[in-house]
Amino acid sequence: GAHNDKLLLTPSPSAAVDVYGEQNINNIRIVTLAPEIEGSLPLIQELTQRNIRVSMGHSSATYEQGTNALKHGASMITHTFNAMAPFHHREPGLVGLLSSPLR
Repeated sequence: GAHNDKLLLTPSPSAAVDVYGEQNINNIRIVTLAPEIEGSLPLIQELTQRNIRVSMGHSSATYEQGTNALKHGASMITHTFNAMAPFHHREPGLVGLLSSPLR
């Protein structure tokens, strides 16, 4: 991939403040993350409580994992099909959420 995997962080509620700092966090408007990674849901809640939009992307999440992310505050999908499996009617993944009433 394009990113050095040693620089990728494990999601946690404090991850955004740890990266950007308390003084700078209010300048962040949108974050893209993979909702299937353990720790993503609490981070989504923390970000949305700070009025930061959360987009799901670079992800191989299932439809169910995407639905859970929506319920926790995620509201967008970015980079469709980047790291995603091809669309399949039995497991539509994040792409299947585009027609979901949960959006």
